[in-house]
Parts: sequence; structure tokens; C-alpha cells
Amino acid sequence: MDALKACQAEDSSLVDIGSNDEQDFVYKLANGLQAWLGASDASDEGHWLWYSSDQPWGYTRWDPRQPDNYRGNEDCLHFWNADLWNDYICSGSINMPYICEQKAGLSLCDSTWIYKDGHGYKLLKTKMKWSNAMKTCQQNSASLVNIETSSEMTFVHGLSEGVPIWLGATDGPQEGNWAWTGTRVKWNYTNWQTDAVQLIDHVLTLNVGETIQDTGFVCTYTFNPSDIQVRVIWHLNDQVIKEETLQNQNSSFLQGDEIPMLLHGDQL
Repeated sequence: MDALKACQAEDSSLVDIGSNDEQDFVYKLANGLQAWLGASDASDEGHWLWYSSDQPWGYTRWDPRQPDNYRGNEDCLHFWNADLWNDYICSGSINMPYICEQKAGLSLCDSTWIYKDGHGYKLLKTKMKWSNAMKTCQQNSASLVNIETSSEMTFVHGLSEGVPIWLGATDGPQEGNWAWTGTRVKWNYTNWQTDAVQLIDHVLTLNVGETIQDTGFVCTYTFNPSDIQVRVIWHLNDQVIKEETLQNQNSSFLQGDEIPMLLHGDQL
């Protein structure tokens, strides 16, 4: 958990691995050392997730004898025997090196997502366990919703439509040491009001009147306009009257001298 937070403090995430090529690259970067990787099964024993990003869990490189959950408390992932993986106690006495990564490339919200302040949000009312909700968000290139400010808290509470929803935080790997999962957002803002946020088995849920195992959830991803360029082409009927490339902007306008005299039936 300390390694996860250290990466988030650098506006990055604890490394995840999704292919043989990435595995080989990350292991060479580790220079043969045992190093933490960004996965855990702390929320649901035996069901591993990349806690540090929206990468779906699929590719693995386990040692043939692992994972074994030795003594019932090995919930974090690291390089172990050569380049093979092992599960290990998250809060053990051994301090290991770790690798942080940053990713670029985001997709725009489609009509099923709600866009606000650089984030896309989507409410899914299908009830499921926290770990399965996390997997579902990752399959949509997103993560369980995290909350940075009181205004975002108010927005997400309204988005929930009064139904219980999971939030993307956990202290499963280390009791009392909370972190947002699947994101670079640091753990700062909290709202531990009993009528708004409730703790269930080391994960957070919002707006719950009773303790239940399965609940709905909200997926989110961050959209940064500076990451992409958008080409805008204005047409009058079949004629192009203006072209421009937008970056760090979300609007395109026609100035007064750019607007032609429009006639009845014209299409702009």
C-alpha cells in the first residue's frame, strides 16, 4: 500500500502488466530485483485485480507453486523467482523496490456516460460484489469511482439516484491505510458521515441504508483535453467554410466575418 501511494504522489500508478512484452520490459527495468507490482486479491481472496489502474486482470506469470496465500494473509503481488510472480503479505517487514508508470490515451465519453469537469461517469445498477464491480469498470477502460472534492461527492451522490453504489477505495491490503484504486488520485478528501459513506469488509459504499454484500456502482475515467487534438470542420451545405485543430479547448466558434449570409434552406 505504501508503494501504491508513493506512485500516486508522483501522479503515476504502481505498475501493471498486460502482455509478455510488457512483462519482459518491466522485469528488465527491475534489474532482477524483487519488486512490488500493482495487484491484490485483498477484497476477494483468490480473485486478483490490478488495483493501481484500469487494466483488466488477464495476463499472468505466476511461479508454478503460487499463489498459495501462505498463512492466510498474502494478498499483494511481486516479482519473486527470476521473473515469476508470487503473492506476499502486503504489510510485511520486507521493503521492496517498486516501479511506477504513467499512461496516456483516453477515449471520449459516449452517450451512455455523463461528462463533468474532465471526468466521465456511468452508473451501473446491476448489483455485484466490489471486486466484480472493479472488474466491470476495468473492462470498460475505467475504474470504480473515486472522490476528490466535496463538489464531486455531491455530484456522485446525485448520480447514484438513491441506490447503493460502491466507491473505489479499500484498506484491504493494510488495515486503516486507505487508498483509491485504479487511479492516480491521492487519498486526501474524506467524508466519513454515517448517513453518506459506509464501510463493508474493507471497501467503501455510498448511500447505503443497510449492510449488503452486492450493490450497484459508478465507473469513471479522467478525460484531459490536452491529451488529444480534435479536428473541426464547418460546412455550409456542401462547402467547407472553416477548418481548425483544437487542443486544450472544447469549443469551436464562427466569428462574425466568418458567418456567410444564410438563405432559407441552408444547412450549416
